[in-house]
Amino acid sequence: DDLVTQHAQPLPPETTNPEDLPRFDPFVGVPVRRPQFQPFPVKFEGARVHTMRDRRAAMLQYVAHGGHRVTVYLFNPRAVPVERAPMLRARMVRERPVYVGRINGYSVAAAEKSGVGYALATDLSDEESTQLVLAAAAQ
Repeated sequence: DDLVTQHAQPLPPETTNPEDLPRFDPFVGVPVRRPQFQPFPVKFEGARVHTMRDRRAAMLQYVAHGGHRVTVYLFNPRAVPVERAPMLRARMVRERPVYVGRINGYSVAAAEKSGVGYALATDLSDEESTQLVLAAAAQ
């Protein structure tokens, strides 16, 4: 819920320079790199560190086709296991688990790769969110 609330009412970014993202690494506990989203046309707008309870995540803001906002969270999945999110259901996509659901009218999708957790919130469809989170985790 907190991640969706931050997506719906985002604070301004701490940085709009994607080269600054590695400075978030020590706060988040995983490498913070800008997902490329190939082949999807999304534009990086900025990033900030987001605190949720006693955990931190990097919050990256994008704009996708048609002006749709996409918020991507990079986090340590050992500290915040996505498979325990009660509002998300697991789907196998290309032999990888992706957790998808709708929270407060927004599509949420989450996946993990190489020890980095990726979750995103958007007003796009669940299928588009699934494809975007997989593209984010493909880096």
